[in-house]
Amino acid sequence: MWFSVFPAFGEAPAGLSDTGDAAFCTPWTFLGLPAITLPAGFGPAGLPLGIQLTGAYREDFKLARIACWCERVIAYK
Repeated sequence: MWFSVFPAFGEAPAGLSDTGDAAFCTPWTFLGLPAITLPAGFGPAGLPLGIQLTGAYREDFKLARIACWCERVIAYK
């Protein structure tokens, strides 16, 4: 089973001192599931937004292939 979720509550924080709240990433890490975040646009302040893809246990390679396909379809620039 594959999931697509938001990787964060909103835009990335300004600056390089903080990566933001990891609340959306924590469950996948805790469960040992693979997760990949792809850039998907910009928020109101012009900072990046993303989409997170997560996969089944030990399906890292399959998730990477799906992420490559999604990256081509999204065509983020």
